[in-house]
This record gives sequence, C-alpha cells and structure tokens, in this order.
Amino acid sequence: MQVRLSESLSPVFSDYHTKLGVYSVLSGEKGNAKEYVYNMTEGGRGSFKTSTNAVELALLMLIPKTDIVVLRENYKDHRDSTYIELITAFRRLGMNLKPGKHYPRGNDLWIKLPNGSKARFYGGVSKDYENIKGKAPTPGNIVRAVWFFEITQFENDFGMEQIETSYIRGDKGEDNIFKVFYEWNPPESRSHWVFNWREKKKQLDNVNYVYVNYNDHPEDLQKRWLGEHALNKIEGLKRIDEQMYKHIYLGEAITLGGKIYKKFRRDKHTFTITDKKLEWFKNNTTDLIKIGVDTGYRDRFVCTAELFHKRFNEMYAAETLYMDNSTKEKRNTITGNVKGVEYDPNDAVREMFEFASKVREKYHNKHVSLELESADDGFYRLAVDYQTTHKIYWVSVRKVNKGKKDAKAESAIQERINFFNILIGADAFYINEKCVELVNAFEDAVYDKNEKRRDDNTTTWNDSLDSCEYGVLEYIKNMQTRVLYNSGKRSVK
Repeated sequence: MQVRLSESLSPVFSDYHTKLGVYSVLSGEKGNAKEYVYNMTEGGRGSFKTSTNAVELALLMLIPKTDIVVLRENYKDHRDSTYIELITAFRRLGMNLKPGKHYPRGNDLWIKLPNGSKARFYGGVSKDYENIKGKAPTPGNIVRAVWFFEITQFENDFGMEQIETSYIRGDKGEDNIFKVFYEWNPPESRSHWVFNWREKKKQLDNVNYVYVNYNDHPEDLQKRWLGEHALNKIEGLKRIDEQMYKHIYLGEAITLGGKIYKKFRRDKHTFTITDKKLEWFKNNTTDLIKIGVDTGYRDRFVCTAELFHKRFNEMYAAETLYMDNSTKEKRNTITGNVKGVEYDPNDAVREMFEFASKVREKYHNKHVSLELESADDGFYRLAVDYQTTHKIYWVSVRKVNKGKKDAKAESAIQERINFFNILIGADAFYINEKCVELVNAFEDAVYDKNEKRRDDNTTTWNDSLDSCEYGVLEYIKNMQTRVLYNSGKRSVK
C-alpha cells in the first residue's frame, strides 16, 4: 500500500518531519533520525500539532517491537486526545485498527500492532513519576519514543526529566532510534516554568522545534481540515474577545490580570422583569429551568435560576436565592428579603425547594432541574430524601460534574470564565437587575497574582458565580460553539 504523507501532514511541518527522519528509516534511506532526539511543538489550538505528532509516532510503531510511552497529567484525558489521535493516525496511514484486537473497548488504554509494537498510556507525571519510570517495556520490545502531551498541565519539568532519563537508557536496537516529543499550548503567565525550560532545552544541538498556529497553514487546508464551523468559531472569538483569541488560537502568553469580566456592563447586561418580559420568556425559552446551587451553607448558600433561549444562543439569570449566615440575611428576588435568620442544611434544602416552586410558578410551570455542587454528597442525599418524602415530581435533582468539558481546557474554573466572557462579549448573557449579588459578582470578580480567580476571605462573589456556572455546565460546549459560530460566520468566505 502506498500512502501520501502530504495528505496527513501540513507543509508547515515539512522541516519538522524531515528532521525526525522516521520515514527515511522505514524506507531504507539514509536519514537523520538519530540526530534529533528532542522534538518540541508549541502553538495555539487547531494548529495540527497533535495530529502531526500522532502520525510521526504511528510511523515509529511500524518499526517492529517498538514501544511508545504516552503521558498526560490526568490519565482519563488520554481517551479523548492522544488515544483517539493515534488510532486516527494509523487510519491515515492506511491501517484500520480493530477494537478488541488492536485496542481495548474499556478504559485500560493501549494500542498494539501485529508487528509487536505497542503504545502504552500513563498519567500522573508530576506526582507518580517514580512509578512510571519503573515500568518495564513490553517483553522483547524497545522503548523508542516518549510523548509528553500538554506539558503546561505538569507542575514542573522535574517529573519529565526523571521519566525521560529512565527511558533513554539502554540498547535502542540496530537503528539506535529514540525520540522524545513535547507538546503544549503556551500558558497565560510569562512566569510559568515552561518558558524557562523551553529556552534551556532549545540550546541543545539535537532539538527539533516548531511554533505553529492554525493560520500558518494554507487557507485551503484550514477549510478542509478544520472546517467552516471551526473557522467561524475562531473568527467569532476574535470579534468577541481578541485577548482570549490571541491566547487560545495564536498561542500568545497573555497575562489576564485585573478584572475577569471586562466587558460586563450593568446597564447593558441586566433586565427588568415585567409582564411583557414574562410573556416573552414563556414563548421564547426552553421548557426547562436550570437552578445552579452552591451548597456552602456554613457561610453562604446560593441558588440561581436560569432560562435558555430555544436556539441556545442566549441565557438569562432570572432569579436568585441568597442566604448568608455571616450577616444573618436571606435575599430572595421573588419573595423578598428577611433579616435576622440563620439556617442549617435542613433549612437550606427546604428553602431551595420552596424557591424552585416559586420560580416554576412565576415562569409558567416549566420543569426544573436542581444542579447541585458535586462535592457535597450529604446535601445531595438530604435533597433527594426531601424530594421523595414530599413527592415533588416536577423537579430533577442532579449532582453536576465540575470537571473539564474540553479535554484540553486549562482548568475547570477557567473554562467557565471563558464561557461567560464569550457570552458577555456577544451580548448573549443577561441578569435580572434584582439579582444584586450576582450583578456585583460579575462586576467585581478579579484574578489573583497567580492568574486564578481570587477566592479568599476578602471576597464574597465566588458563591454567586459558582451557582450561576453550575446551572450551565451541561450546555457549555454546545452553547459556546453556537454563539461563536453565529458571531463569526460572516468572516469566513
């Protein structure tokens, strides 16, 4: 079978591919495969770094009895990234691997070829490097490559150096080939360890380095490989939030600093509840109300009721319940405020269901889903017991998954921050003006010195923001894609 590598590799990676020299070894030609040990790909999203490295590693596995070791900080993240990319890479090379034979159907990930070569997947580079470096090769095989994926997720370079030193030792066979692949999107902060590590590594003679972004590739390749929807999404983000666009897609290290929601305006992104507005909500929003619940009943307990446009291109924070034990206040946008009250978990459960009932009644008897913070199992059990004993059938009680929806997201909280910044920039997010704490939260939220959302004893906004975010987690990926596509579709010809 003849395979045209040009159909799987962008011309931008031509020099990178040539220096790797793997194809020259397979074809029996004299090449420079031994010269370039360290192969570094840096750049923005959608730049084909991962798909290119996957093809190169798949080519390496065509050398019989080859082991490759694939590493991420979180083992579970392999399944939707490196694992799928490697299987796809073999298909691009004309090899259709079969589930159950060449790779598993379960969660214990591996890929093995008829020639004895095997890809092995591990996680925990920062903490579990001692265990990883102790893993022996598949019997009879030689470890010829290590792939460190999304290295900015590692705490530092110490674990990488320990693992690399372990696998680089020993006999590498007649061809004497060993490769290390490093891949990453630049972090936000210039103080991140990866910048200093990169500059030191590039001083070595045997380094093969490329910096690449999506728009470095020929335009026809962008349209063919990324597709119109992805390009519209990118252009939409460029219009809505140029700083975020530069960081995510151009790979620029941009210190966010200061205010988090820079484009949020009280006069622009709030609304007043009127009879006409209620009628509009009845006719134009979905039949499901989401209520995000932050269960911090030791200090603040917050519920945020949210409506979504039927086309999922806008969302509305409609009502809030805010109970604060530190000030002994309960603030409810529907029933009013009460001072001098304290509450325990049982009180919080009762108040939550009563709030949900009032919201349902006000917004025309829609179904309600209570999205509870997943870490609080005790509160979840109390809520389910209350629902059962009171026979409340019009509401669902769910624990939300606060983890990353996108396998490459920098953090779960930053993913949610990015989402709301996109909606705010597109004028697709609005808050009832009576939700005072939530409006204040979007105005006041700032980053700390480590570029994380500040969360200490000087802040009160995180409970409101968390509550608002929990209600939308299920829709983040689809809503974000739709809003960005609609904002950018006129830009792509």
